[in-house]
Amino acid sequence: MVCDYTGLQLSWAGGPSGRSFESLYNFAIADGSVFYHSPPNFGFTMASLTWLKRSHPILVLPLLGRFLRTHDEPMADFQARKATWIFVYIALLNVGITSKLLHCNKSHTEQVKLWGQWPLEDQKAMLEHIRTGAMESIIREKLESCKLDSVLLPDVQAGSNNREIAHWGQGKWKEVYHWLVKIAEKHGLTSGEFEEYCTVRAPGTSTQNRRVFYPCHCLSKEQAEEMSWDWHSLYAVVSRMLDTIRRYCNRHAEAAGYGEQKMTPLKVIYWWAHHLCKKIQAVKQQRPGAPSEEVAFYLLDRWGLPVVPWSGNILRASLCKYQDHNIAMRFGLCLPKIGEDFDPVEHWDDFTCTVTIDSQATNMAMKDYAVSSWDSIRRAISSVPWSHPYWRVNPLLGQVTARPIPEPTPSIPLVPIDHWLDATAPLPTFQCAECPFTRNFQTAGLLVRHYQDMHWGFSRIPDVTGPEQDAVDKAYWEEKTRHRLDGCGKSFREASLLRAHIAVKHQGKRFECEKCSSSFSNKQTLNAHVKKMHSGVPPAKSLDRHINAEHLGITVACPEPGFGKTFCDKDLKLHMKVKHSDDPPLRIPCTKDGCNKSSTTKSNLNEHIKTVHSEQTHICSHAGCGTSNQGNLN
Repeated sequence: MVCDYTGLQLSWAGGPSGRSFESLYNFAIADGSVFYHSPPNFGFTMASLTWLKRSHPILVLPLLGRFLRTHDEPMADFQARKATWIFVYIALLNVGITSKLLHCNKSHTEQVKLWGQWPLEDQKAMLEHIRTGAMESIIREKLESCKLDSVLLPDVQAGSNNREIAHWGQGKWKEVYHWLVKIAEKHGLTSGEFEEYCTVRAPGTSTQNRRVFYPCHCLSKEQAEEMSWDWHSLYAVVSRMLDTIRRYCNRHAEAAGYGEQKMTPLKVIYWWAHHLCKKIQAVKQQRPGAPSEEVAFYLLDRWGLPVVPWSGNILRASLCKYQDHNIAMRFGLCLPKIGEDFDPVEHWDDFTCTVTIDSQATNMAMKDYAVSSWDSIRRAISSVPWSHPYWRVNPLLGQVTARPIPEPTPSIPLVPIDHWLDATAPLPTFQCAECPFTRNFQTAGLLVRHYQDMHWGFSRIPDVTGPEQDAVDKAYWEEKTRHRLDGCGKSFREASLLRAHIAVKHQGKRFECEKCSSSFSNKQTLNAHVKKMHSGVPPAKSLDRHINAEHLGITVACPEPGFGKTFCDKDLKLHMKVKHSDDPPLRIPCTKDGCNKSSTTKSNLNEHIKTVHSEQTHICSHAGCGTSNQGNLN
């Protein structure tokens, strides 16, 4: 089975490349009603791609894949990369804006309720925009009626942290800017370089504080200035990120006392300046002699994606755990000694810092998967094709120049949208439009794989589910679901079983029966043995048959001529099977001396041995009976 998005092999071992049942678009219509999960709106995809896409339209996948492939192309010059990156960024910006206006970021229940109120033409226009970026009339109306800063920038929420800036004036922000320049200088940047790489023009015409700290990618600077990015905008973004990690990502560590309670949004701004300035110096060392514009474009996250501040955007800045997931998120804040003031330049410890800044795409695709699988997840994203049966990027979606972004030649035909709007319409088929004969494929992923191999000259990356990656996936999921002891080859799905194994095999501990010589590895098994063998209660099944036959007269005669014997219901069925069947079952004889009993199954024979040949005496409890023996009471 291959991934419907990439054509890559899906893993049977689970993990990031395991199979995920994905809803392709945001809704489909059946019987005149809007549904999220409805045919044909399903596909099998990699779990990591499903987690990455989540509430975003499907178009974010080919756009992210194109950005990463452009980053990795060894022969591409900077100007070619720059043109593609600008196109992809503008397209992702537009997709992010319209997806919020079209409620894609809401829950499935809310989406269905809202979209169900739209007329059919508007529903069709929305689906076309989700999969192509086409600007139909309803999309243009919603764009024209919205104020972009209210869509892209979060509000400063009320809370204790935000009281910090309630009475700040221009003088305070001037002091903050002064400290930010000092941080840049500590990392070897001049004040001019800091202004070029890390700031945008402040709104208004005031000569004071004419620059505002802007720690996001240069691709988004133009929009920031158009929306009058100021210190309060910066504070709102940082405050939101800090609140998010405390409420979600780091909540368990915070509850255990490993959070940094003295960390405030202002301190996060200072920390971000350290982080950004170190990244600038790293890019300058990697690309010696590169002009400043090229350095600015390569200030990307660890997977090679730009970071922007826009709410609802797949590239939105996210505070992430840096080394691994199973750690507390700490900025490395060093509190000043008593009587000292906090120094934004010096009061940080890089050794204890476990936080970085990534795009939301990188953060969400990593999820809680093992570090060893991160590279395979990135390769899966970069293999999402530009042309696909489920999407086709409108060339106007991100175009800012007359130069179009080339598609693979030939491109895959887009499946009709009809069946998403009317369940009675013909189901989409997956056919190659280039082969001289008509060839149908079962899934979109198989068609994509065919185009990659036969028509695009695609240099296929190794399937992410090769033997090596399967071993990584298997080890990862076993680590999450199994319990093992170092130095011992045994592993167990429950901790209690591991404890019992350690007690018996490594500590020699046994639970001995006080009534016989039996011993057991755990107390539960011992209790079951005592109840069964030493409680004085006869086996329930044998006693029931005895009471039915001897005291209630519930017996059934054999229907075959010449047989006058009667049986309880269960024994009659066995009698008919053994004595009167055309194909009698193989019988297993009793191994006890002098016993001619035989049974058709091993379990029945074992029951016979326990009830007939055991040393335990069974007593019938029926009033006036008193039958007792060491065998079956039948």
